[in-house]
Amino acid sequence: MNLNNDFVSIQGIVVNAEKNAGSLKKIKYRGGNESTILNIVAEFHKFFDSKSYIKDNKINETFENQLTEICIFLILNTELRQPINNSEFQHLINILPQISPCLLANVMMGLDLSPHFCKALLRFDLDIIEELLVEMIPCLKKSKPKTHIQNAQEYLKLIILKLSASNEGWSEGCEKLCDAGSQILLNLTGLHGDQVQDLKIDSVYQCMGLTIHNLLDLLLMCDDKNKLAPLVEKFIKTCCSIMMAVTLDVFCSWAEFQYEGEPLQSAIAGKSYLFINKYQKNPLAKELITMLGTIAQKPKTIDDLILQADVPTMISKINRVDVNQKQWFTALLNTQVLKCEKSIECIERWAHLCTVSDVTHLINMGVLSKDPRAKKLVIKCASTLDLNDLILVTIRHFHKNGIMSNFNEDLQQDLILFFNKIKNKSVDEVFCKELHLLLLQNPEQTLTYVFVECLKNSFYLTSLANAWPSLKEVLTIGDFGLNLLNTQINNNTPTEQTYKYYSELLNALISAEIFPIERIIGVVVLPLLENANKEANYQLLKNGLIILKDLQGHISVKQENEHLFKLIFEVMKNCRCTFLNFDSLKQEVVRQTVDIIEKCCDLRPCVSYVVKPNNCEDIFVSFYYKKVFESGSSSDLLKHFFPITFKKHAEIVAHLTKILPLCVTPEWMIISRSIIDLCGVEKSIELICDVTILLCEVKNSQKTETDETKCMLSALKYFLQNVGVVVKECIQPKVIHLSEDVSITRNICRMLKQIPDGNLKSEEGLSLANLLSDASLKTLKPDKKFARLVASINETHICKMLTQKILS
Repeated sequence: MNLNNDFVSIQGIVVNAEKNAGSLKKIKYRGGNESTILNIVAEFHKFFDSKSYIKDNKINETFENQLTEICIFLILNTELRQPINNSEFQHLINILPQISPCLLANVMMGLDLSPHFCKALLRFDLDIIEELLVEMIPCLKKSKPKTHIQNAQEYLKLIILKLSASNEGWSEGCEKLCDAGSQILLNLTGLHGDQVQDLKIDSVYQCMGLTIHNLLDLLLMCDDKNKLAPLVEKFIKTCCSIMMAVTLDVFCSWAEFQYEGEPLQSAIAGKSYLFINKYQKNPLAKELITMLGTIAQKPKTIDDLILQADVPTMISKINRVDVNQKQWFTALLNTQVLKCEKSIECIERWAHLCTVSDVTHLINMGVLSKDPRAKKLVIKCASTLDLNDLILVTIRHFHKNGIMSNFNEDLQQDLILFFNKIKNKSVDEVFCKELHLLLLQNPEQTLTYVFVECLKNSFYLTSLANAWPSLKEVLTIGDFGLNLLNTQINNNTPTEQTYKYYSELLNALISAEIFPIERIIGVVVLPLLENANKEANYQLLKNGLIILKDLQGHISVKQENEHLFKLIFEVMKNCRCTFLNFDSLKQEVVRQTVDIIEKCCDLRPCVSYVVKPNNCEDIFVSFYYKKVFESGSSSDLLKHFFPITFKKHAEIVAHLTKILPLCVTPEWMIISRSIIDLCGVEKSIELICDVTILLCEVKNSQKTETDETKCMLSALKYFLQNVGVVVKECIQPKVIHLSEDVSITRNICRMLKQIPDGNLKSEEGLSLANLLSDASLKTLKPDKKFARLVASINETHICKMLTQKILS
């Protein structure tokens, strides 16, 4: 319990009162303090009214916890015989000027806070309770009989509960507390002094009946064989003394008074029956049992009482907080609870009593209600469940009522505030529960917001890692999650900056075992690729293929993925570029299709299903088709294109000139490794450089700048980049002798000379020149023919760099 706004307001009230009346510790029952007490109680009343703690001039039980804490705070700042020594409350002591026990008692009675005061006192020691109860007795005497009876009952219950809970043996504190109980018992009926003069005889009879009922209720709470035995004896004697005054007229009059939904006569008869059963072996109860024997009657079962009860009675029974509270609560839920304001208030107060079936029932009623308060009540009751139960009722609701925004049409602000709470790298169960409450209110808007945030920021995706498993049951209702994700991706297609977030989100769904990879592909990825291909949106097609490639797990070669493989083969054929009609973006799309096929082959199980592509006549498609669907097929791309005999160098160059410009980087690597394996390092670099020189000459032969020459320049740039990759990754690692390294240097310099002047030579040419080893260049230092070759490259930065390495 910490210092809060209520305590600060109370501090202001007490400080002002002390300024006006002097020390509040001196206020006693005598000495002309009545006006000061009344003024202070009035100030508290105004404060309670402003906080809605008082409603219709009665304590608002909705704020039970706050009212109990206020009582504790006032007790802590009351001048007592012994200071309170409790570490739990030390920070709240002496926050305000100390008040007297007399003033505290009058405030409690004046504001009708006795039930909350008793709950607060349960947290203190016996001597403190006894001291404050003694101060309550004069206040009880001044109250009206019915109020006196009700409050006296609360204080006697407090004594019973405290003594029962105490682990100590019989002590002086116990004896003093019992003495305080005895003082309350002396005036239990409230019919004393001037109180009786203005009462009608029926009211007197009613007070007698209520007192007997309450005494029997207290006796049923007690265990007559422990430290409560002295108190039990006093209860029995007091009850006997009142029963002696009960005549036939008194007993008959009780039938006319209603007590918690039944005649007071029936309530007393039922309590009498239970008392006799419990105390029939106690010799002290013999006289009282004889008196009650004539009126005792077996009480109605709780089921009988529920069938006869109306809504106000049910509410009253629930507010009593006894062993039957839950049954009465369930009974109230089975009425038209969302159409009655009093019922709604009662359910709001006791929402924590709800079970899974209760919340399910409320949800089904809430769907039909148009009252915003009723809908909020349903969500409040759902919030009392633990996460697993909340998921259960949410799933039941969606299956029965559909995935609709039945409880809140717009959660935008709630979702923004909710996501702002995410500060750590992973969310906990409390977060998951709040997320499911939002899903319950508006599933589509909530899940859309989750997807949008995850597709914008990987921080949220990482943070929600623990939340995905709890969402599985909701997301998989009729593909709700995938369809919503598909809509979101169609509305916000992946870009070069965001496609990685799309991959991460889909992989998170796969990792959490929410959706298998086949469903992700079929519902989300394949439609995206088909639309991009149809609209010739090659950037989107590339992004979509990267997402597909990055999915966790392998893409199974089976009938469910037939359309996917057909699309991949179609894109591979249609996007592959020639040297004269080159588009780097389309060639990157082809690169992605190749990577996807290679991934399938690497992870491929035994293939039992064969896809029949539409483009088997294409040499590349036919190669990959065989690789995927024909076990034992060759993975040598070079042999697939043509048989190689190295007797005719020019013929090989011609063949490679037709094939290599069509290839993407992985294919370059495969072909280059095949060439190296067949003919060695020196011959391989010579062949590749000859092909490159031939293509450079084609470009250099074009004297005018056209769209075709621009395409050729782009193709040549891509070609040179692949040459660089092959030299670095495939050829140089195979070098054993210095002569092979020198051959690489000579051929690359020969090729650099032919690269068209301009940005292409200064950028790609420089990159290639940087691959040449220092050892090979130093070896060629005496070679004048090589020096002239370097000079003929005719590019300042390349020549300077090579010269420096040669001379170093």
